Amino acid sequence: MAQILLIHSNANVRDLIALNLSTYLTAHIIPRATAEEAIALLEILPNIDMVVTEGKIEKEETAQLLIEYINTHALNTELVVMGPLEKGIAQKIKNGLLVADPLNWEGAVDAASKIFGVTLENLKKKIAPVYIPIASDYFHALHSSPCDVFIRIKQGEGQYQYLKRIHRDDAFELKDIKRYESQGLQYFFILKDDRDAFATFVSNALVMRLEKEILEAGINRDPAEQLPVLGESYDLALRSIMEQGLNVSTIQLADTVIQSMISTTDRSKVLGPLFRQIIGLSTGRLFKKGQITLMVALEVLKQKNPALGLPARDDSAAKMAYAAFFADLRILDLGDSAQAEELAMLDSPELKILAALDDEVKIKFINHALDAALFIRKNPEAPLDVDIIVKQHHGSSNGSGFKTEYAQLAPLSRLFILAEAFARQFIHYSEQGRTDRPIILDMQARFAGHPTMEVLVKALQESLKQREARA
Repeated sequence: MAQILLIHSNANVRDLIALNLSTYLTAHIIPRATAEEAIALLEILPNIDMVVTEGKIEKEETAQLLIEYINTHALNTELVVMGPLEKGIAQKIKNGLLVADPLNWEGAVDAASKIFGVTLENLKKKIAPVYIPIASDYFHALHSSPCDVFIRIKQGEGQYQYLKRIHRDDAFELKDIKRYESQGLQYFFILKDDRDAFATFVSNALVMRLEKEILEAGINRDPAEQLPVLGESYDLALRSIMEQGLNVSTIQLADTVIQSMISTTDRSKVLGPLFRQIIGLSTGRLFKKGQITLMVALEVLKQKNPALGLPARDDSAAKMAYAAFFADLRILDLGDSAQAEELAMLDSPELKILAALDDEVKIKFINHALDAALFIRKNPEAPLDVDIIVKQHHGSSNGSGFKTEYAQLAPLSRLFILAEAFARQFIHYSEQGRTDRPIILDMQARFAGHPTMEVLVKALQESLKQREARA
């Protein structure tokens, strides 16, 4: 592999030259800021194949210094000089080419290619690297990257250049990512071959962050302090699972998020303020609905009332938490995040919106509960029968469509349906700024005439009263 020293004061030009030479010549690019730095390296590595340099950087006669050093030490190093030189200096170049414009990165790449004997036809035959987009919020939890990270700049119709902005193992902070986002950036890019390593790295970083900021938090710490971290981790975990499937990293991440949801719920003294804090988060509706669903379900489970027909086993809370996390998973398949959130908020009385969906999306949406149930069966960490709750969470015993087959459903499925309906209504009212009607009244109307649900609505009403009385 050829080694090329690259010296240029313009960061964009430098990145473009480096990217193209490393891609098309498979060269190892070594950036340096000045002739002094480059010469220091040449003293150690005199067999460097080429130096690509700007003619002059500020007051330093960069190219002249390098030409003199190469000639004095009789090196075989080739030179590509970008920009004008003082009279007589160009004639001193023994091996190399000149590019008149110091910003003409394409000319520099062409010159280097000619020196190495690589023609335009050779370049055309090279397979261009494949870049894949990574949403910028994946980087919020990171302080370094296991691979190089690029931004994309449009060069023309259907043509893009990828500029390296984060080097492998470089340290960065959230404010650095926010600065890109403030300029409208939504996606960074990485090489396709780095996708698996990056995904594992992100999953591990999120797990460490959650364990530090939530699971290991002191018992007296306000749960609301962890909600922003949990909400962001929830959204990223769902997307990671959708993109990668279930593997060691995503299973661990899902389990950590789920345990964090339970921990946050268990440590909250008063539900009302926590509900409002959840609504106030910048995270999407999926987390808000999942977390509120779990909180409501756990309140009813605490009653341990045999008349409710609910299992008294200790794993019921875990089952509800896993169901709250996975229930909306397959909805993410149906479109962009805005559409996915809108669809996740639909309940059977509101299904007129289905008429506006195309047939393919409509079919997937109708069957998303069954699809999610089949998916969660593959998770070895999921408690037994969680897939049943997920499959039945829209009132259909077979996971297809929105029905009211409540009497035929598993007891925990019925509780999940009530808790999720409560969460949806709470989010709807909050977004509308409504405080004129207790949500429990909507639940009574929603499930009137269904005895197996009415008993749970009464239990929820009693649970909420008892919780507020204990606060």
